[in-house]
Amino acid sequence: PVFHVRHISTRTDAGFFLSNTEASLIHRSVAPLAEEPVVIKHFPNSFRETTLLGQLRERNISGLVVAGMMTHMCVDTTTRAAFDLGFTCHLAHDACATRDLEHDGKTVSAAQVQTALKQVLDTALNEARRAAEGQQMTVRTSGFSIQPRHGRDGRISGWSGSAGLTLEGRDAARIAALSGRLPGMAIVS
Repeated sequence: PVFHVRHISTRTDAGFFLSNTEASLIHRSVAPLAEEPVVIKHFPNSFRETTLLGQLRERNISGLVVAGMMTHMCVDTTTRAAFDLGFTCHLAHDACATRDLEHDGKTVSAAQVQTALKQVLDTALNEARRAAEGQQMTVRTSGFSIQPRHGRDGRISGWSGSAGLTLEGRDAARIAALSGRLPGMAIVS
């Protein structure tokens, strides 16, 4: 099943996602079908003070594919929360979006970090899949996230990102050997 989450800000000074504005609507290209639930949230974490967790548990759902906006806030926070709640998470990184942010008069592009992180993840994933062929081992991605780094003044000073690669199988020695050959998957700008 598909669950839609709609952010409506309760802060009148938010400037974005305000109730009864176009910015708070789900884009028509991914509009919910009649049978697809829409969860309303007021915080970056889609589980905080919403019905989402209950609805997922009612349907015995254990794995999630997360997509949406904004990558550096709601997508990241919700994916981390879902993982902490025991869900297997997959991020549809090509179905996520964010916006540029300003820092010290310069535009910091989250898209650049997202692209770099995707490239590192794809490289590691391809290497792992090649090595796992015929070895009774499965390979999947997990935990893709991008978040701002803050300076001592509390302002955004850059971006960091991380992604996980999960290797599963019965041969611990092969898994350990493969994991040792994979590149680190942390990107900092």
